[in-house]
Amino acid sequence: MMDWTSCRDLCISEGGGLAVLNNPGSSKAAAEEKSKTGKDLWVALRNHNGNLQWNDGSPFTGEFAYRDETLGCYGLDNSGILSFHCDTKKLCLCEKKPEQL
Repeated sequence: MMDWTSCRDLCISEGGGLAVLNNPGSSKAAAEEKSKTGKDLWVALRNHNGNLQWNDGSPFTGEFAYRDETLGCYGLDNSGILSFHCDTKKLCLCEKKPEQL
């Protein structure tokens, strides 16, 4: 278990990034992973100047229920997306980028 920044760095070092859950397929996969591990998971959502955005720059559009307490970093818990202090320890939910041809 790691803090948000360490999870982001780990995912990048493995050729991907923290998971962006902005479509039904990725949201379903994240929910399945959360159910399988039983642990909270860091995701690639941050508060950028008062707007929730995924690390790829796309806006958060409510794929999961969320509670925004403006604590800086976001993770997936039993109730959906929740704001946590960035130094809280959680599991990393990484995604691989598609292979470039």
